[in-house]
Amino acid sequence: TVRHHAEYLAHVENKRRVWRLRKVMGPDGPELRVITCLDDEHGIVDDDFDEDYFAIMLKAYLATGRGSRGVVGSATSELIDAADIVAFGVEWMSENLHA
Repeated sequence: TVRHHAEYLAHVENKRRVWRLRKVMGPDGPELRVITCLDDEHGIVDDDFDEDYFAIMLKAYLATGRGSRGVVGSATSELIDAADIVAFGVEWMSENLHA
């Protein structure tokens, strides 16, 4: 998601990274490679929040009046500008997440 992209861009020291095996197409067919990425399962840092920091960040973003709310199908939804939430997320995480 764009919020994961913001995690990569945020200025947070010692982001938690993990190693994962991924199957990719190599010159001779499929092959396994080890990749390093941010921890998308446990978060990039330990935190003291009562809920997922993505949810907290989204609430803070919506509290600024950005985004539109409505119903898509039967689901309450938010329409959010991707570049805007990335910029907001980078700033929010840089200020609120600490290793």
